Amino acid sequence: MSKSIFTVLLVADLGQECSESLSDALLRFDYKLQIILQQITNLLKDNEYVALISTDFSHAFDTVRHSTLVQKMLPMDIPDHIFNWLVNYFEGRAHCTRLGDIISIIAAINASIVQGSVIGPPSYVIVVSDLHPLDQHNKMVKFADNTYLLVGSRHIGLSTAQAEFNSSAWPRVTT
Repeated sequence: MSKSIFTVLLVADLGQECSESLSDALLRFDYKLQIILQQITNLLKDNEYVALISTDFSHAFDTVRHSTLVQKMLPMDIPDHIFNWLVNYFEGRAHCTRLGDIISIIAAINASIVQGSVIGPPSYVIVVSDLHPLDQHNKMVKFADNTYLLVGSRHIGLSTAQAEFNSSAWPRVTT
C-alpha cells in the first residue's frame, strides 16, 4: 500500500470521533485497514492496480428512518424478544429543549440513531445492507457511515466505477 493512500485513510478515519482515545481510534483503524488490505490483495491477483474510492455519508446517523430500519430487520433472524425490544426503543421517541426556564414543545423523532450508542453503528449497517456494487468484480467495504469502493484496473472506466456513483440506488439507501 502506498504511503499516501495509508495517510489519507488514517487522517480521514481519525477525524471521525473526537470523544474516543487515540488508542481506540488506532485499533478501529487497524481493523478497517486489515479488511480493506485483504480486499485489495484479492483484487491485485487479477489486476495491475486497484482504485479505492472512500465516502463518508455526512449526518448518516441522522437520516436513518426508524420505519426503514424496522422493515429491514423484519426478515433477519432476530429473536422475537430482541426484535420487540428494538422496535420499542425506536418507537415513540421525542425531544424537547430547555433553555433556562423555557421548555420547547415536544417534537416527535422518526429518524436518527444516537451516535456513540452501542446500537447506532449496527443499525446503520442494517439500513445500508442493500447497498452493493453494481459490477460483481468491484468490492465494497462498509464501516458505520464510511463506505469504500474498490475497483480493479481491469474494470475501471465509465462503464463500472463511474456508474457505481451515478447509480440512483445511493441516495435512496436511507429513505
